[in-house]
Amino acid sequence: MQHYQFHIGDYTAATAHLSPMEDLAYRRLLDLYYSNEAPIPLDVKAVARRVRLDIEPVQQVLTEFFQESPEGYRHHRCDDELQAIYARSESARKSVEKRWERQKATNQIPNDTNVSDTYQERITTDIPIDTTHYPLPITQGKPKTNGAKAPRFDVAAIELPDCIPRSTWESWIAYRRSRKLTCAEATIKAQVANLEAWHQAGHDPPKIIADSISNGWQGLFEPKQAGGTNGKQSRFDALAQCADELTGRNRRDDPRTFDGYATQVG
Repeated sequence: MQHYQFHIGDYTAATAHLSPMEDLAYRRLLDLYYSNEAPIPLDVKAVARRVRLDIEPVQQVLTEFFQESPEGYRHHRCDDELQAIYARSESARKSVEKRWERQKATNQIPNDTNVSDTYQERITTDIPIDTTHYPLPITQGKPKTNGAKAPRFDVAAIELPDCIPRSTWESWIAYRRSRKLTCAEATIKAQVANLEAWHQAGHDPPKIIADSISNGWQGLFEPKQAGGTNGKQSRFDALAQCADELTGRNRRDDPRTFDGYATQVG
């Protein structure tokens, strides 16, 4: 056995009076009991050598916590725990056999398949077959796939159209990584597609990339058309035009009337 339950509260209450060496002897004797799934041998000298301790603390613990019997020094709590583990293992075995019979009745399993072989291979039940009396990891018993993994996306080696120089693209990727921006495959391919589309619309992809880097932008954006985005005057341009009109920068010969007075602005 490679695992057993250890109740800290019960152990502490029962061993608070032990010396450090006696406490160590008790723990190692418990490990030996569960590991062998059998009583401690009656040869105390050999047992002390087995647990790497002096005979005196080992003999003291055996006398106080174990019962001498023809089979060896027995411990009632250990025996109870072992019986419970055996019962769970037997219950799992019966569950395997029942499921086997159901699958065989519905022709899910060939008639010439050996139930004991399937039991050992753990392929007929979702209940772990506990041959070592401790729970198995959830991944144990599942078949391993030998299929090759999909190659990892290499953002620097992506295929680029002729309108995007490789050196410019490498500068853009280095900038994104320095800003800790995503270089996911879907995002990067979308940016390449946008640059190619903007190139066909008459824009220069290297300049778009350079503008994004110099302005500290997180993405790539289509340049504005004359007069603003998509031919519409931007708010900034509208305010600038209004200021020019108020100050007379565009038409100094145009007198304006403010507060009822005709005056030449500027």
